[in-house]
Amino acid sequence: MKYSIILSLDKGYQDKINCVREMLKNAGGGNDDVCIINHITLFSVETQDENAIEEIKKYIGEIADKQRQLSVTFVSAGTFLNDFNVIFLNPIMTSELKGLQKNVGASLGKFAHKGHYDYDNWTPHSTIAININDDTYFNYLKLLKQHAFLPIKAMADKIIITQYDVLPGRQLAEYHLKSHF
Repeated sequence: MKYSIILSLDKGYQDKINCVREMLKNAGGGNDDVCIINHITLFSVETQDENAIEEIKKYIGEIADKQRQLSVTFVSAGTFLNDFNVIFLNPIMTSELKGLQKNVGASLGKFAHKGHYDYDNWTPHSTIAININDDTYFNYLKLLKQHAFLPIKAMADKIIITQYDVLPGRQLAEYHLKSHF
């Protein structure tokens, strides 16, 4: 089973990104190519042990209990050059964001699904479109360049555990981060 540990972003960010996605969709991209969930993936784990999820939940709950909400500012758009044609927004890499990702990775290391979410390889991002054909992909990049909507400020307010090897993906647990107030 494969799980993602994601950092959920506040409703204000969700609303702004949904406007950007609507603009892209209206440009002729269709309904199925724009990613719906707004988040930053902190880590990915894989295990065949069905009881392991309880241990993972325990670790994430402990981290969330100590973690304050994070201010995140997205300042640029980017892409992964792979078969999925991913377009995303990049946040400023703060010590708090990097520290949270490192803490999650250290706690869940024995379950690690090696790859993009390893501490030294991690690119924090919020996907706005994925699995789009090449023409749409380049059109979306052009539209994003033409419509200067950055920076976007967001508040990371929850850590969520999802299972992503089933369709649709399932949310298994949600942990609210401590408020600054």
